[in-house]
Amino acid sequence: MRTRAFGSLVLLLVASCAPRVEVGVSEPIELNLNIRVEQEVRIKLDREVDELIRAERHPEVRSRSLDLPVPDVEDSEAVKAAKADGFVGERPDGYLGLVRDSAFAGARSLLVRVNEDRQRGYRQLAGDYEVSVEDVEKLAGARRIARAQPGEWVWLPETGWTVRPQEDSP
Repeated sequence: MRTRAFGSLVLLLVASCAPRVEVGVSEPIELNLNIRVEQEVRIKLDREVDELIRAERHPEVRSRSLDLPVPDVEDSEAVKAAKADGFVGERPDGYLGLVRDSAFAGARSLLVRVNEDRQRGYRQLAGDYEVSVEDVEKLAGARRIARAQPGEWVWLPETGWTVRPQEDSP
């Protein structure tokens, strides 16, 4: 009987000495998921800017569900011609710029119309994705400069107006 009582006492002591881990946190633990959300917004915004640029180059093809300004087909063709003739070029802020001060009045009015349309599109995308208009402009400018055709003019901060070189023929 003594052995049984002693065994019970030992078992009780061992059970009461089990280690406990307590974390004393005065504030709740927060997980920051903003990084993932911001990345998803960035990816979607990239796609929307691509579609906006594509719609400007090919106004007859329109797959976007948002109500962005639809470029005029004549303006689209006129922009291509003005770029090819070296009157206008793409700027890093996402807008067209005059390459030559001697550009004819038609090129100037075209530039104003196209830039107003671009600004409306940039503002809508900025509002839809809750980012600044400047961020959309910079993204669009970088994309437009990267996709400029050989022979078109682009504004580079290091060099100013520069013609995109023709691709080497094999």
